[in-house]
Amino acid sequence: MKVALRLDGNGRLKGLPRLVILESRFSAIKRFTDEQNLAYARACLLDSLARGEAPIMANLLYDPAFWLDETLRADSFLAAATATAWRRAADFTVFYEDHGTSSAMRKARHWIYEKGFKSRSRYLGPPWSKHARSVN
Repeated sequence: MKVALRLDGNGRLKGLPRLVILESRFSAIKRFTDEQNLAYARACLLDSLARGEAPIMANLLYDPAFWLDETLRADSFLAAATATAWRRAADFTVFYEDHGTSSAMRKARHWIYEKGFKSRSRYLGPPWSKHARSVN
């Protein structure tokens, strides 16, 4: 099968999924456990894929339990630098807010606004778990 790719007026390839960054609350609060927030993050990713987007989600890609500890200054700087690089490539950032917003999400939203990048808010709605899939 041959695919003809063309550039749109902004120099982006037409016909490809939009590149999006997903943000959701990851740290536990009284209402949700870390496990529930992780399941929610997975549901957000599946929702984005179902919309025909090509998402990236640091919560899942750079899971703090395995890679980064944002309480360490060097890791926090690395996380911020990585997010900045991705934001320059992405079409927009999506904030999934069923679990509320964290201070990191508020900082990201403020930075995106200051730099003139695009963002959107989304809610999966109750029960968001219908979007989730068991990952084993």
